[in-house]
Amino acid sequence: LLGSVDFMMAAVQESGTNLRFGSDEVRGNREVVCTAIRETGLALLYASESFRRDPDIVLDAVQRNGMALEYAADELRADPSIVMAAVQEQGEALQFVFGERCKLDQEIALAAVRRTAAALRHVHFAI
Repeated sequence: LLGSVDFMMAAVQESGTNLRFGSDEVRGNREVVCTAIRETGLALLYASESFRRDPDIVLDAVQRNGMALEYAADELRADPSIVMAAVQEQGEALQFVFGERCKLDQEIALAAVRRTAAALRHVHFAI
């Protein structure tokens, strides 16, 4: 059953994190992954690596739960538009930013702190 797209589609509609129980084939199925992420952005953790590198999938995930940035591929954790979307949803997502470009971006830092004051502890010391 865990390899059945229909079965897993029903499971991720109930809870996106049920994606973790799917076979590799199911976790690589775009429709199932998108449905799981619509239920919770944190389902990105269980998506196949190719989806963790997909800017559209990752953007959707971080807009639903900024903390999903943790599970994105490094190059997307360094993408200013994806990072901004993540910190605007959850300021503490700032801790998962990769690369100096975004870590030193004052607009990103300000957006994070405006969203969640606790994000201040993740602001780069050079800002």
